[in-house]
Amino acid sequence: MSEMVVPDGWEVKRLGDISDVVTKGTTPKSYTTSGINFIKVESLTESGKLDATKFAYISDETYFTELKRSQLKEGDLLISIAGSLGRSVIVDKKHLPANTNQAVSIVRLREKDIDRRYCLFFVNSEYIKNEIRSLQTVGAQPNLSLKQVSEFQIHTPSVHEQQKIASILTSVDEVIEKTQSQINKLQDLKKGTMNELLTKGIGHTEFKDSPVGKIPVEWEVKSISSLINTISGYAFSSSEFVERGRLCIRMGTLYNSKFRENRSPVYVPESFMDKYKRFNVTTGDLLMSMTGTAGKRDYGFIVEVPETFQGGLLNQRVIKIVSKQSTSKKYILQLMRSRLYLEKLYSFGSGTKQANLSVAQISGILVPIPSFDEQEKIGTAILSIEHTIEEKQRKLEQTQSLKKSLMQDLLTGKVRVTVH
Repeated sequence: MSEMVVPDGWEVKRLGDISDVVTKGTTPKSYTTSGINFIKVESLTESGKLDATKFAYISDETYFTELKRSQLKEGDLLISIAGSLGRSVIVDKKHLPANTNQAVSIVRLREKDIDRRYCLFFVNSEYIKNEIRSLQTVGAQPNLSLKQVSEFQIHTPSVHEQQKIASILTSVDEVIEKTQSQINKLQDLKKGTMNELLTKGIGHTEFKDSPVGKIPVEWEVKSISSLINTISGYAFSSSEFVERGRLCIRMGTLYNSKFRENRSPVYVPESFMDKYKRFNVTTGDLLMSMTGTAGKRDYGFIVEVPETFQGGLLNQRVIKIVSKQSTSKKYILQLMRSRLYLEKLYSFGSGTKQANLSVAQISGILVPIPSFDEQEKIGTAILSIEHTIEEKQRKLEQTQSLKKSLMQDLLTGKVRVTVH
């Protein structure tokens, strides 16, 4: 194992020496649609929690006879030893009765020697992750042996200090979970609001049938080309790329409806901004990716270029969407992100391996069109929820970063806690 300086008063203990049991589960002969919880590797999340939606199930008979040896107990530490290595969780009473398979090791810790939460945080630390990377054997999939798991070195202060460290990190985890829960609820709210506003509008009481479903009687249905113009990107050659210059905006820059300036960036000379003015991209522009993988919805992403962007050039298979009416821009952005629009867009993707869209296809999609005033109100309402989600997402990322630095400081003893 790699060396790490241990503070005075701390000990280094093998995981096997502070456990009564280090074993692994067994795969049952069959599963059931309900019954006893059966935990698989995919049930263990990277955040150190069990995802009950990923459980399988076994019968009572299988649990009490065939898999009796690997019945789980409250407080068991589970560590994945095949596939996604090193994912670890503590079994909570609410998940019992339960069992697991041979891709998961079961570590039954001795409470007098180690605080379970502290041990979980340490096993999830970069120190152990680095050990796993150096130890894993690669065949059909990465694997760890039970002996290797038993040899994990856990750096331990006094139990009281362990408990204090675990309490601090747990409190940060609680903030992360709460923030993620808020984001999930806001995303559900956004979906519901989009569906409501893009089909029923604001304050309407009378509706009519249309090619896109029931809409307010005052609305029209036209192709989206009545709202937008498009500019297709230029086929810049890789031989023109330079180490420093202006960002060449490619499909990967528009990943998952986010503008990702640092995602495998390539650059073109600064002089190209004047040479290829038609393809200039600046703050506030709407862009869409036009190619992806056949059968996957990894294209058709529309993004608004953020205020922080310093300018770049549009590459081929990315288009700029220009609103014909300034008040329509927010509405267009939300409309082209909506299920109403995307379901039609994804029905077009041609190609056996690549899915390719054409400007004619995306421009010809029929959409509901309110008045310009209502378009702006609808776009603003949905965008307000998006901004709240983005604020929560920034808070989540900051808290996750805080947890990472706290784990590094507290689990190495670089920063010591006060124990009364």
